[in-house]
Amino acid sequence: MPRHELRAEFWVDPLEAPGIRETGVFSNVVTDQVRFLRAGQNEPLDLALVPPRLFSELMRDVDLFVGACSVGNDPDWRDGGEERFRDYWASSAFGEQNETAKTRRSALERLLPRLKIAKACTLEDRFLVVRGKLRTYRIHLGSSNIQMEPNQQYLCIVPGRGGAAAPATGSIAPGGR
Repeated sequence: MPRHELRAEFWVDPLEAPGIRETGVFSNVVTDQVRFLRAGQNEPLDLALVPPRLFSELMRDVDLFVGACSVGNDPDWRDGGEERFRDYWASSAFGEQNETAKTRRSALERLLPRLKIAKACTLEDRFLVVRGKLRTYRIHLGSSNIQMEPNQQYLCIVPGRGGAAAPATGSIAPGGR
């Protein structure tokens, strides 16, 4: 950010599995810290010295990267990767409430009563439950992943990594995992 004489670093490291693609790009990375530095320096800057709008915009970029690229958004992850990473998808996709989920829940508590669909919606634990005409949908407040009742079937509404729409037929084990 030359105008501000700052730079931002977002640290990522390769995840050991499943490895590197033919293009030289890692299939998966783990994220670490975000640091702000003065141009030409290597010591992190006190966040109070970062202009608030600049901080907000850069953190939106980080949030977009983490949210869009997370294995928590990849239902195929539960079938891949090393054993020690297998539970990550389920806990990310349908696990306990994180800060994002708490913020969404708070906003929905205020907003839902004013909506035309209010009678079809309830907030349960970590889900917004929407009773539709054909199915009931449980939308996770943290990940926005969707389960359909009665059998907690996973509903994928975004294209898969290959560009083609992923099938909406995957299922989640009972208990939300």
